[in-house]
Amino acid sequence: MTFPTGAAATACYRAVPLNRPLRADGKPNCPLTMFTVAFW
Repeated sequence: MTFPTGAAATACYRAVPLNRPLRADGKPNCPLTMFTVAFW
């Protein structure tokens, strides 16, 4: 994927799905944060 800015890439990385916004423990569901990423 290509993003115009680093902020846009970070927003996508930390996005919360609308269909399942919370995990079972009540915290935000951010599935991509389980991966280590580097923005160039």
